Amino acid sequence: MSTEDVETLKNYTYSASSIYLYSKCPLAFYFHAIKELYAQDDVKEDLDSGMLGTICHDTLQAIYCCEEAMKADYFFDKTEVGNPISKLTVGLVTEDFLKGWLSREDDIRLKINALICHTLQSPNLEGRNLVFADIALKYVCGVLKADLDLLRKHGRIEILGLEQKYYAQIAGRRFKGYIDRIDRFEDGMVRVVDYKTGNDRQDTLNPELGPEESIKRI
Repeated sequence: MSTEDVETLKNYTYSASSIYLYSKCPLAFYFHAIKELYAQDDVKEDLDSGMLGTICHDTLQAIYCCEEAMKADYFFDKTEVGNPISKLTVGLVTEDFLKGWLSREDDIRLKINALICHTLQSPNLEGRNLVFADIALKYVCGVLKADLDLLRKHGRIEILGLEQKYYAQIAGRRFKGYIDRIDRFEDGMVRVVDYKTGNDRQDTLNPELGPEESIKRI
């Protein structure tokens, strides 16, 4: 590794995907992060697990953003700097809001179908992707039902932010990421919500353990 490569690495800002890439193949990380050489994306006909997770994430993001975002032809700009949810209108999540969406499964399915077609750049949804659409619908409705239970327990859920970008510095290295959702209950407790993991273990990122031990516990 050249001196220039070392300097690039020192100033590199790590994301969750880049850390995963390094753990999977350090050489691939080197070419991607340091040399900025990117493998050409293969054209896929079916969703993979990562795509399915993104479909669920984007659907929930749209539901908790605004009615406009749930339109089939509305897609979030992934390259926009900062919080792309400039049209956030939900604010307070009410029982009527959650019940309303749970009664609109057909509208949620239309959004999911549109996102799948957009992801695969396909005009139609067919084959295994119809099964994936059903799985995504069940997942999204499951999150809505879980939020309904939480609302009844805590009295109120207030959306503070969606897809919030954040930066952190640990052991001299810079990290970046996005928080799917930040909300607050009526008693003042603030939550950081990650749709894909749903992990609420308080020891996961315990600063007293140190970064190495915390990572082992995830």
